[in-house]
This record gives sequence, C-alpha cells and structure tokens, in this order.
Amino acid sequence: ADGTAVTPPLRQLMGPRTEMGFVAGIAVDPERKEIYVVNNDIEDRLVVFGYEDQGDALPRRVLYVPHQAWGLAVNRKRRELIVSVQSDNVLMFYRQEAERFEAPLRVIGGINTGLADPRGVAVAEESQEVFVATHGNWRDIPPSYHYQAGATDASHQASEPMMGGRFHPPSIVVYPADGGGNVRPRRIIQGERTRLNWPMGIAVDEVHQDCLLYTSPSP
Repeated sequence: ADGTAVTPPLRQLMGPRTEMGFVAGIAVDPERKEIYVVNNDIEDRLVVFGYEDQGDALPRRVLYVPHQAWGLAVNRKRRELIVSVQSDNVLMFYRQEAERFEAPLRVIGGINTGLADPRGVAVAEESQEVFVATHGNWRDIPPSYHYQAGATDASHQASEPMMGGRFHPPSIVVYPADGGGNVRPRRIIQGERTRLNWPMGIAVDEVHQDCLLYTSPSP
C-alpha cells in the first residue's frame, strides 16, 4: 500500500435507533464486551452497546444523565460508571448496570473540589484514583440535575456565599475512587509550566505511571 488508501472500519454504529448524537465520551469493558457512549449537548443520555453491534443498532441500555455530560470512564473493580458534567462542575458515579432514570450512587462537586468545566475522565484501577481534565471555567449556579441523593453535598451549602463566575487555570485533578460530596482532590496538576490548554481527553498508563491527554486547539 502507498499509505494514501482509506482504511475502512471493521464495524460502524450509526443511525437514529442508536440514540447517539453529540458523542463526547466513550469507554469500553473488555470483560463484559460492552461499549459505553455519552452524549453531550442534545440527547442527555448514556447508551450501551455490545462489541458485535453494528449499523443502526438499538442500545442494550439507556441511562439518562444531566445536560452537558462530557467525560466517561468505567471503574471495573467497583463496577461503576463515572460521568463528568461541564456546566454543573460535578462527577457523577452510577452503577455499571444503571439504566433509564436511575439516580447516581454519589456525586463529587462543590467549591472545594477544584472541578471547573470538567471534561475527560480516566480511572487508575490499581490505585483506585479518578483523573479529571478541567478547562477552568466556573459558574456558581444550582445544579441542573434533580436527584436528592448527592445533590445537597455537591452544591454549595446555604451558609456559603455565592462566588459568581470566574476562570481558573486548566488542570488535572485527582480524587479517590470512593470519594463523594464537596471533597478536596488528592493532587492537582496546574500552572504555566504544565502547558495545559483546553485539556480534553485523558488516559492513565499504570504500567509506566504516565497520565496522557490531548488538548483542543485554541480558537
């Protein structure tokens, strides 16, 4: 081959029955042979397919998630799905088998978390830590999700003053996998020397102890 030929996909999932639209996050579980896809701006749902599904296939399960969900990761040890939500500045933890209108198991969110426009999410299975890439945009607004469980912990307490909108430097924040509420991160990577600029997707290489990510081009 001369290197200019187009390589066709082995399989392709596409069509109205898939309930995919504004695809933002994708994750896989090779043991369960499942593919997880979260939509960001239109469908407000997470859809699950099998490895062999193709074409205009119906999802195995559909889980409705808050508007502007973006990042997605699977914690296979805890059998949980982790979804980041941009405008609410939260991480939501669901059962891996969750579907329809099931509420999250817990929520990380609040002024202490360092979450500001969170995007990509990754899990380190051995250390049981969650890595999140954030853009740094903060809007001090009530959460848009309605779940009572976790919503009180994730939002500001009534005694906390409203801070208004603000900008933080982009960052990578790290939490324990069992964290919840207005928890402080274990570690933060942030600052001019990091060269972080609109960090989007993120992955963890546990063999080499590396954190890998890609950034969006500046406008």
